[in-house]
Amino acid sequence: MADISWPGSLNTKVYGMESGWVDNREKLKYKSGRSVYYLKNSTPQKRHPIMMKFDDSKPLPGSSLTEWKYFQNWVENTIKSGTLPFLFPDLSNKGTGTRLYYMDEIGDGKGQREKKISFTLEEA
Repeated sequence: MADISWPGSLNTKVYGMESGWVDNREKLKYKSGRSVYYLKNSTPQKRHPIMMKFDDSKPLPGSSLTEWKYFQNWVENTIKSGTLPFLFPDLSNKGTGTRLYYMDEIGDGKGQREKKISFTLEEA
């Protein structure tokens, strides 16, 4: 399967980013009360809750869709509501290079001319 790229017609400006790790340990509790933890993966993955803004007032050049409608169409039909990973600027490295992410916890767009949406990117 070929890697899916972030659409070139959409902006990549990220706002309000936070970074954290995905839970990477498993707990085993014995009857004696003692607990032991095991790593799930040798490399912990990061999660980045972010917010983005998309224009919803005028169509993109050469398209009948606004930036917001194009984004919605891409999420629903290309990355299948976040089930397929896609390449996006590396958030762990301040946008240098790209990294594969899954989109999770996709919110609703708020606003009229400019839609603001929050979602979480999880490293693939």
